[in-house]
Formats: sequence, C-alpha cells, structure tokens
Amino acid sequence: MNANHFRRFLTSRVCGNIARVVSAVLAPVFVLPPLTLPGGQTNVLTNLGQVHALSLLDGKDGRPVKLKATVTYCDPEWRIMFIQDETGWAYVERHLPSNDPSWKLHPGQLVDLEGVTSPGVIQCNVNEQKLQVACQGKLPVPALLNNDESFEKAGDACWARAAGFISGFKTMGTGLFSTCKCARTGR
Repeated sequence: MNANHFRRFLTSRVCGNIARVVSAVLAPVFVLPPLTLPGGQTNVLTNLGQVHALSLLDGKDGRPVKLKATVTYCDPEWRIMFIQDETGWAYVERHLPSNDPSWKLHPGQLVDLEGVTSPGVIQCNVNEQKLQVACQGKLPVPALLNNDESFEKAGDACWARAAGFISGFKTMGTGLFSTCKCARTGR
C-alpha cells in the first residue's frame, strides 16, 4: 500500500467502521470502576492519616480524598488552610480567590472535603475540589511542643502548643509574623 492508498483508506467508510468496532471493544477498558484494593476497599482516602502516610511521590498520583476534618487555621488573604482529624493533619490547597465567601471558615469548624492528593514540601497536601461546612465543632487537643522529640513528632500542619518567648517579629503585607523560642529546647 502506498501513501495515496493509505490516505484513501483513512478517509473511507471501511476505516470509519473499523474505528467504531475498535472503540466499542476498547471503551470498557478505559471506563473501569475505581481501583479496588484487597478487602474490597476503594482507593479513596477517607482520613488524614492515610494522606499523611503517603510518600511525596505517591501524592503526585492525585489519589482521591473524601473526608471530614476540623479547620485548625484559615487565612483568606494568604490563601492558607490547615485541617486535622483524629488520624492526621494536612495543608489544603485552595484555588478560589481570597474574596470568595467559602473562605469565611473558622477554627473548630468541621468540614466535608473532597479532593485529590498533591505533593507538598514535607508531606502530601489535599488539593480541594469540593468543600462544605458540616457544623461547628471544637479544635483538637494541640500537640505539646516541649522537647526535641515532640518537635520531630509534630508534623507540618499539626495543631500545636508551645511555651517560650518571642525573639523577633516582622510584618509582611497585613500579617505579623513572630519568631518564637521554645523555653525548654531553644528552638
């Protein structure tokens, strides 16, 4: 078959019929139900411990997340939001403008969150697709940062409490940022 014959074949009804048959045969391969893990569980992550346990490489896969968690911090101007449940904590990537009404979240609110995982700097984040306030709850018990081990255990985005002194501060935009030194560790 030369180039002209091949071009005529591509534009013929025969080629169109072959393409329809091939697509009918292959379509079920591309429209599969969600991956099921052993034990009948789907690949949807349902708590922050599962998100936290992922490596940054696995977080790149955009694994689906559907969970309920408590807002521990939300700053619309800086577009920062942290959440925590009884199993872990995470940074939430939000792409809405800071003046969007959905940013009017308060610490302690319980939210239903759907999204996908994404790699963060230290641990996996949740990239929000849908967020809805479920009810007003209460903040989790903060991790106490009072020695080197406690600093190592408390991960990025973990709600925490420490005792110490403010050793410096600076302003950025309308924010005030302080440098704190922990009384016992000097961190």
